[in-house]
Amino acid sequence: MSQHRLGRSEHRINPFLHNIIMIPPNFSLILSSSSFILPITLTAYNHQWLAYSASLSILMTSLLYHSTKHPTYLIIDQATCYYLVAVYLYYAARYGILYIGIPISTYSFILYHYGHYTKTLAWSSNPHEANMWHSTIHFAVVLSAAYGSYTIGDLAQA
Repeated sequence: MSQHRLGRSEHRINPFLHNIIMIPPNFSLILSSSSFILPITLTAYNHQWLAYSASLSILMTSLLYHSTKHPTYLIIDQATCYYLVAVYLYYAARYGILYIGIPISTYSFILYHYGHYTKTLAWSSNPHEANMWHSTIHFAVVLSAAYGSYTIGDLAQA
């Protein structure tokens, strides 16, 4: 396979995936993904192991995808996202705190799926705008998960 110039920030990958052009890592999304360490810490402290595994999984897959931008990792990251939402909604329903999970799930769903459909928000053609919206998804989910874990910890002890 001959190498040819694709641009400064693009390069070819695996010959089996010869038609896929990788884009460079996205450091702002790597940084916002790292914030998942907060709910990981709280869920471990509160012995919420199912939520811990979901939070740890999303941290790992999000960092993996945003640092490589490999299309396979995108699918894994998306599946892990749905796992995280399902786990936290399960905890929210179990402890009667759906007021935490439903608004954040709705917000994330709109930014991601509506944005994908319309090519706006987290899927904007302007990378700075898309990164900003995508980062807000990370931060909203992190704060929601952390608050939920904190609240569940109090409810479970009562």
